[in-house]
Amino acid sequence: MNKLPVLITTDSVCDLPGQLTEQYHILVNPYYVVTEQGRFRDEIEVGSEDLVSYIRAGNFAKSQSPKVEEYEAFFASCVDQAETIIHIAMGRYASVGYDNATAAAAKFSNVRVFHSKHLSSSLGLIALYAAELAERMMDADTIIEKLEAYTDKVSSAFLLFDLEYMYRAKRLSRFVRNLSYRLLFRPVLYMKQGRIAVKKVMFGRWHPVVRKYVNHLLKHPRDIDTRRVFVTHVALEPDMLDMIKKEILRRVNFESIIFVDASAAISCNCGSGTVGVLFARKSEENGLLPQSNEPMAMLQRMDFLDWRTGMVYVADNAELYIEILQEYLADDKAVLLKTYLDEQNWNDYRVTVHALKSSSKTIGLNELSEEARLLEFACKDGDYAYVCDHHEEVMEHYHSYCRKIEAVIGRESV
Repeated sequence: MNKLPVLITTDSVCDLPGQLTEQYHILVNPYYVVTEQGRFRDEIEVGSEDLVSYIRAGNFAKSQSPKVEEYEAFFASCVDQAETIIHIAMGRYASVGYDNATAAAAKFSNVRVFHSKHLSSSLGLIALYAAELAERMMDADTIIEKLEAYTDKVSSAFLLFDLEYMYRAKRLSRFVRNLSYRLLFRPVLYMKQGRIAVKKVMFGRWHPVVRKYVNHLLKHPRDIDTRRVFVTHVALEPDMLDMIKKEILRRVNFESIIFVDASAAISCNCGSGTVGVLFARKSEENGLLPQSNEPMAMLQRMDFLDWRTGMVYVADNAELYIEILQEYLADDKAVLLKTYLDEQNWNDYRVTVHALKSSSKTIGLNELSEEARLLEFACKDGDYAYVCDHHEEVMEHYHSYCRKIEAVIGRESV
């Protein structure tokens, strides 16, 4: 049998459909899922649907990278197929897979391990690109050189619905989880240089937040490689997937939109409801990076709010604090509150003004938070006359603060 010049391999956490791995002749090594019942090969012995049901029943599962000897066995099964094997590994700070694969590759003269700095279908995008280069008969050195440039163009951002999975898997801090529950926000996890970090938060109900997430990612359409986009998710409903597809096409006319169920190894870390809209840009990816490099200077100009207390809630992360201020501006509750007031829908009014109270307190608008608290408790006590008498005054204060914040940090366009 004639050997291929270069064979591309990767791990099951690449979240590529089998049709694509077969088409591009990419060989896949399984990660593992560990439960109380044992250790199972990802997507071979356990799938994401079964795993999600298992976790929803209150059980715990975690992902585990292949051991060094398992990588050795995998590479040994591949070496006769090609002159050189390039293994595309997940970001090393998200898993020890890269380190284990590198240790195993040292036993072979023709196996090279490439650090993708990504995971899930972002890793898959890099594996596909490598396979396309291999099909064009490029040598291994040229492929790796081109991959180094390509990795920085890949957008790798995931919107989380339930933070408990990431927290239990020790991939998210207790601080971020608790802050999310306090402020009712959804974090966007962004992977850059192999590290996972919260770079953005989005407030509101789930469907509008997903729409906002998609539009935010695709807000620079001219800089997007339109060949393909992956929508990789954990147990999203068909109507949500349909909405995402419509929002994507409204922004960017991709040649191919590929919907993928995340692998079991990915699903047990991020949890049900997680979604990633994953694609490549034409230039280095910067869509979610903070636009200002002097967030502390911005905060020091906002003497009308207690930002020092607000910084306590975000563990002195000034960039995250600015993101929360941006979302505070975007999540204007005044229209909803006026609607509920006019309809005398006191229950929804109370819930919404409670959210205004909490978010205002967290960013340091203490006086506004107290005014919102009085409206909330008036609703609880049935003192609707107080609500009617003070609603407009509180909303004037609310919008006054919003204008002051916007004058300093601007309002992010969608």
